[in-house]
Amino acid sequence: MSSFNGATLLITGGTGSFGNTVLKYFLETDVGEIRIFSRNEKKQDDMRHGLQVSHLEQAKKVKFYIGNTERPEALDKGCFILSGITTKGLLQSVELAVAMNANGDYRISVPDYKDTNVSAKVVKIIQSYKDTINRFVWRKEI
Repeated sequence: MSSFNGATLLITGGTGSFGNTVLKYFLETDVGEIRIFSRNEKKQDDMRHGLQVSHLEQAKKVKFYIGNTERPEALDKGCFILSGITTKGLLQSVELAVAMNANGDYRISVPDYKDTNVSAKVVKIIQSYKDTINRFVWRKEI
């Protein structure tokens, strides 16, 4: 039994290649429910049918939600969110989530959002995308 036993997992961008990888990883675990959150209804339908063929029993714990992460209020559907771009980032997110859950720390305050100055918040958010911009805009290896 893992520390995710019975938990609800929300995968944003769930029908993309990254979302599919995360789904495959957690499908065989004791996670109680997996919520696929994406904009593309057709991809969700294809994924649903594929799961019913290849993982009939596990497919029962997968639910689908249409939405867009540009509207953060839509993300209230999940208990925790894993995200990242690289395998290393995914594994670090999983490690962090497991450690937090094991310590009973289910939610942490994000220091970036404690700033009272809105400009400082915006700068920190932009800085958090540095690796993504370097990789995809400037084609730098990270």
